[in-house]
Amino acid sequence: MAISLKKKELEDYKSVVVVSAVGLGTIVSGWLLGRMLFRDAREHYYANRSLEDSDPATFARQLQMAFENDNWAGWGTDEKQVFEVFNRMPSKAFYKKVQRAYRGLYNKDLTSELQKELSTSEYNKVITILSTKR
Repeated sequence: MAISLKKKELEDYKSVVVVSAVGLGTIVSGWLLGRMLFRDAREHYYANRSLEDSDPATFARQLQMAFENDNWAGWGTDEKQVFEVFNRMPSKAFYKKVQRAYRGLYNKDLTSELQKELSTSEYNKVITILSTKR
């Protein structure tokens, strides 16, 4: 009789562990799915807005296209295009919006990408352009 009680307790314990594991797996997969859906929604939001001329997402896309420039050698950043985009930005506050849009579209930090894509003197020129804006 005592042996059957212990077997029963063991079976109950196993079923609780299995149900808990399944529940935890469901919670984790739901969380991951939610994050993916949120990221997709954010990317679509910025992608749709990037079609408007004065929207920060448009500037973010133009910068990304300058970074991915396919020149005759097949690689390289179009620095001239980067400078043109920064010259067209109306203010420093607008640049902050462009940074947010860039992160939303590409899940990357714009400042880090600029430092990676431009030489030190080119990056300093971008900073100088921004510093002249209000």
